[in-house]
Amino acid sequence: MRYILFIIMMIQGILCHAAICKHVSGGTETDNRSVLKIQKDLCGYMWFLTYDGINRYDGTHLKRYDLNWGNDSVRSCLYSYNLCTDSKNELWLFSEDGNIWLYNRLCDRFEKYIDLKEKVRGTFSFLCMDDGDNAWLGSNKELYIFHLPTGKLHRMQHVFGNISGLLSVGDGKYYLASETGVYSFVSSGDTPIDVSSDLFSKCTQVYKMLYVPEVHRLVLADRLAGMEVYDCSTKQLLHARSDWKGHRVSSLKKYRDGKVLIATEGIGVYCLNMDNYQISSFLNADSEKGGSIRSNRISDLFVDEHQRIWVADFPDGVSMVDGLDLEEHGWYKHVSGDEQSLINDRVNALLKDSEGDIWFATDNGISCYFSRTGKWRHVASDLSCKQYTSLCEISPGKICAGNYMHGLFIISKDKMKTGSRYADIPFVNVLLRKDADNIWVGTDAGLSLFNVKDTTLKPIGFSGYHRVPVCALYEEKSGLYIGTRGYGMFVVTPGQKEAKLQTSGDIRNISFILPDKEKLLVGTDKILYSFIPDTKQFHWLSSSVNGYLTSGVLLDDGTFMLGTSDGVFRFGKHTLQTLYRNHPCIYLDNFSVFHQPVTVSSEKSPLQLSINYTGILKLNHNQNTFSFTATSINYDAPEGIVYSWKLNNQAWTTPTSKNLIHFSNLSSGKHLVSVRALSVRNGNPIAQRNMQIIIHPPLWQTKGAFLFYGIVVVLLGILSVRFILIWRDRNLSHETIKVFINAAKDICMPLTLIKSPLENLYQKYSSDTFKDILQQVKGIDYMFTNLVTIGRISSHPKKLFLLETELTMFLNETIEQLTPVIEQKNVELHWDGTPGFLRVWIDKEKMTAIIRGMLEIIVDNVDDGEEIELTTAYTSRSWEMKLEFSDGGCVKKKLYSAKKEPVPIH
Repeated sequence: MRYILFIIMMIQGILCHAAICKHVSGGTETDNRSVLKIQKDLCGYMWFLTYDGINRYDGTHLKRYDLNWGNDSVRSCLYSYNLCTDSKNELWLFSEDGNIWLYNRLCDRFEKYIDLKEKVRGTFSFLCMDDGDNAWLGSNKELYIFHLPTGKLHRMQHVFGNISGLLSVGDGKYYLASETGVYSFVSSGDTPIDVSSDLFSKCTQVYKMLYVPEVHRLVLADRLAGMEVYDCSTKQLLHARSDWKGHRVSSLKKYRDGKVLIATEGIGVYCLNMDNYQISSFLNADSEKGGSIRSNRISDLFVDEHQRIWVADFPDGVSMVDGLDLEEHGWYKHVSGDEQSLINDRVNALLKDSEGDIWFATDNGISCYFSRTGKWRHVASDLSCKQYTSLCEISPGKICAGNYMHGLFIISKDKMKTGSRYADIPFVNVLLRKDADNIWVGTDAGLSLFNVKDTTLKPIGFSGYHRVPVCALYEEKSGLYIGTRGYGMFVVTPGQKEAKLQTSGDIRNISFILPDKEKLLVGTDKILYSFIPDTKQFHWLSSSVNGYLTSGVLLDDGTFMLGTSDGVFRFGKHTLQTLYRNHPCIYLDNFSVFHQPVTVSSEKSPLQLSINYTGILKLNHNQNTFSFTATSINYDAPEGIVYSWKLNNQAWTTPTSKNLIHFSNLSSGKHLVSVRALSVRNGNPIAQRNMQIIIHPPLWQTKGAFLFYGIVVVLLGILSVRFILIWRDRNLSHETIKVFINAAKDICMPLTLIKSPLENLYQKYSSDTFKDILQQVKGIDYMFTNLVTIGRISSHPKKLFLLETELTMFLNETIEQLTPVIEQKNVELHWDGTPGFLRVWIDKEKMTAIIRGMLEIIVDNVDDGEEIELTTAYTSRSWEMKLEFSDGGCVKKKLYSAKKEPVPIH
């Protein structure tokens, strides 16, 4: 009996459930905290409401969010809180005390929205959110409607009693469960209309409801009656399971194929089939099975748009269950001794003929499955080699089969026997009908076009390649796609005579090519890919295949049948949709500056919006070391994504699974950061994102600072030029003065010689003329004498360099230097010396110049034979020196005095 059952399962391709269960891990964030509610937002993030906070999950990491009400943090238990989404998938949080939060995606935080206690006193229970963004709230026996966009709250008058549940079914219609039964009504302002009480007094303890629009029925969880199904059209209870009244239902969710998932608080998850109302176990904890949920106490259940099941297995966290996998399909295999099965498990080619029957070319012959009768027939063959590698329908009832060693043969469908040889073409891998007269033939040696009328072969060349093994063919209006072994994919577009390489990379061995709307389904070894002709990119779909992929065919009902080295399996649209699940967006998060987290609300934050919504990031010069994370959400295979980034026009970094992007000491100016996510399988980019970063320079490097620097440089240049001009003029003035002084020295002596005779003449004749001439000569002499004095003074430094000097010794040296000049004029100088030993502080150089100048002037103005008397004297506080001579009253006396105390040297 067991063998018969096994054979039937193989023939009919009965599905076997092989769900994948993954546990969301995040340290203490969910594993050690009980999850109460699960939701999914607009960006695709999963949100988990726990006892003491909210966590966001991106497939790899959990991020915790705290709640704030004003300036205060909410530290209370969140058990009675409710997490829900509106029509735009924006996230809302309701508390029983009337506080409502809205998650602000732009700022990445939960913000206070309204406090209902300011309008109505009491506690609130969240009932439902309708498609008009109205939140229905219950408070005691009152029913309130809060319109989220406007923030308006109004009360609905009713007579339903204590409300335990409310369900929106669209178009303003609602189902309500209360202590008096289940009602349906239409909302019209502040009062319900069209109230129907078909279940009045029948279901008085309903606490969970679910509406299934496909069959227009209600699924009810009743404490007294158990599980019930109510037909909204006939208004009758169709089914009741009283044995469920002892089980607490925590959540009801719609699932695929008209099924309803029932989450319980103790016995796991069950599945309700809406066709026959059978309830069967779907998920339960199994300690001996690693791929199961961790607890049968389910606090919440969420089914996303890709039919993933998110289970809050209280109190152990969250598990993600994906029931759609390639193992969940019908398999067709060879059963030894059974004619009603495949003739061999290695299927090299698949063909669906014009009558809908399916042909299988295997290593041990050809089988045909008649879809109308469900019977198998096998083709008889006398050939020594029974390895058939290709199939093609010539006409209804006639199949062309390619034998790897012997060539092409025609099979008559009514006889199921190979006829005579059709064409001597060995090593055939694939056949494809082009038109009524031609067949594409792919062999180990290349591609040819076979004419069925004259049996001629026209080879098709491969640009740049020779003897390319062809294994797969698919033709559409855009051209002929050619899958090869070892070379990748080629294409022959209309008008071309040669095949050109379309793409290769890591994808080299292509076994089949099938149409899938605007894409192509491509099988390579053990991996299934989706190929996009417009972008010439491969996207990895799945590798959960037993054996190697060898062939494939698209059936009339939209399902695919794929041949492998270990049998044939088929899968439908649901599975293909799950294979195409991808998230082409990159989200940025966790921005930090110098390893310190920075948010919009941080002090002196450069963020006006969250980093994910910041197109241009502006930073100060002291914020030029920063980091952030990049995430491409993939809940199915997050390990299949790596990240790479670059700055400006630099090279891309080596792809890594670490998504932390860090920059240190960026220079001031504009930068462009590019981040991309790549597939681990083939290295193709999944998504890319750019962000402009502006680093503001410090104050001393701004444009204003450089303008100031320019002005300062110009002013310094002007001052330098001015200084040079003044210096040049001063030098010129000094030279001029020097010339005049030298001239004055030269003139002084002749004037002195002229002055004496003029004085004698004036004394002799006393003429006014001589008097005037004498006065003029004396004035000129006085002027030149002053010039000489000025020259002597200016030729010495203006600072005094005082030294302690013995006065007698100094005067002896000075007088000795002037003795030749005095003797030349025949003038006598009398000096008796200084009484005692006197030490004075003087500038010897300047003092020598002064004495020398005075004596020269005196000598120049006295007559020959005159006497000059030099005397010195001193007291306790000063000393003095006198020069006395007689010269007709013209010049009588010169005097110099100085203090005796020491004077600081400058």
